[in-house]
Amino acid sequence: MATNKRLATIFIMLALSVFLALFVYIQSGDQTDTANKSKSNQTHSADTASSSAKSATQTSASRSNEQATDTGAKPNQTETTPANPESKASADTKNSVTNANPVQSTHCPITCPAGSLKSNKVIVRSIYTLSNNKTTKFADWVAYVVTAKTIGKSPKRVWRADPDLKDEETLEPDDYKGANKALKTDRGHQVPLASFAGTSHWEETNYLSNITPQASGLNRGPWVKLESKVRELT
Repeated sequence: MATNKRLATIFIMLALSVFLALFVYIQSGDQTDTANKSKSNQTHSADTASSSAKSATQTSASRSNEQATDTGAKPNQTETTPANPESKASADTKNSVTNANPVQSTHCPITCPAGSLKSNKVIVRSIYTLSNNKTTKFADWVAYVVTAKTIGKSPKRVWRADPDLKDEETLEPDDYKGANKALKTDRGHQVPLASFAGTSHWEETNYLSNITPQASGLNRGPWVKLESKVRELT
């Protein structure tokens, strides 16, 4: 009988020991999970704080730009001014054009095209703005505004190299000799001559920086129809 009581006591003590060990193990696991969750929450909070700080910085910059706009300033923009209409020689602004720094000109009602090469030269004249690509020696883009007063009958064309560009940046009249016969191409105006023949600066449309070789069928067909339609609507 005594032996049985001892065995029962030993069994109970072993059971209690196992129970206590499991309890300690479970509690330890819960504490570890809690600690990991706490670290995760702290990291998330730090990320959120960082994002909030960035957002606040961006909002501050945006408000600064809005305030600058309200006061008449043009933040992060390169503004160019058209040349004096009475001046015979047009001014070459020599501005670089990038996506972040679009050129501002009265010839672009909203904004001038962005994204041209930094090596391009943007020339703002009294009747148009032009971005010259010195590699192709042609204009990447031109901008102009046609009005009823600028339109006139096309005078005789006298082709000239652009006086505001270096020789290596533009073509010369001799470069087009024989092109029509050999390649069936015309000197195609980007800024139309007839659309500005009513101004005293019409000769500037005949600078070769404003000319792009065009297939004769295009230049004398759809292209001239488009130019004529613009003048008709004007």
